[in-house]
Amino acid sequence: MAVTKTKYQESAIVNLWNGQGLTKDEENWRDSAERAIALLKRNGVTGTAVCVGGKHTQITGKWLEYKRMFMTQSRVTGTSQSKVDIVIGNHRISLKNGKKTGIMSSMVEETMAAFYSTNEHLKGRDSELEIMFKKMRRNMFTDPGLNQTQSLKVNCPIALDRQEHNKACTKKLNQILNEKPDIKHSLIFEGLTGQKKFGIENAATHILHLDDGHDTFNEINTEYIANLNVLIEQKFKSESEKKRGRKTGRYHLKHVFLIGLP
Repeated sequence: MAVTKTKYQESAIVNLWNGQGLTKDEENWRDSAERAIALLKRNGVTGTAVCVGGKHTQITGKWLEYKRMFMTQSRVTGTSQSKVDIVIGNHRISLKNGKKTGIMSSMVEETMAAFYSTNEHLKGRDSELEIMFKKMRRNMFTDPGLNQTQSLKVNCPIALDRQEHNKACTKKLNQILNEKPDIKHSLIFEGLTGQKKFGIENAATHILHLDDGHDTFNEINTEYIANLNVLIEQKFKSESEKKRGRKTGRYHLKHVFLIGLP
């Protein structure tokens, strides 16, 4: 699997923190890494740094229970990528960049697992939402050889119908989130920490937000979430399906949640 650009940023922070040299790719991130280290030290962070991002952590049983509501059990895997990027001492740090950052990017069953595992009292209370998202799950794959944008450009009926249905699902979920701030806050908290998905012991405890010098470091708690006062933006993006490292010619849609960080 190809190493993403942010992985070089994470490893640059870790290596500089531990007094080690940087590779050529990591050198591109020296400035932001040095800013991050200075900020962490000002906040009293100590200990040896370790890269965690990209490693796999066991998913909790409760998360799998809700995930299976929206897909067949045969396709549910037992591991997934961790929310934590860097560990230093007792700080489990999630690294974010830019003014608008993704808190969740996944197939729709992950969205609903996050929604119901953090708001269990809603399970079965809003059957309309469950039905809509189950239909969305069936619609997540695009036409062979075309991603979502390409399918829409040629006015593919299936793609047009899928787009309208996905808009309706997004509108419905936004309505719930806007009417119930506590539900919105719980979804943001889960998106930032991964606590319900990976368990408390594997959850991110702090967020390191790097934004062109306007950098912040905060503990992720209810007070921090409440003070964000942000809107959740939802969108869908196409991603090529691969099997054994080769493209299958199919694309699936990922449900993306974005928030603006201060």
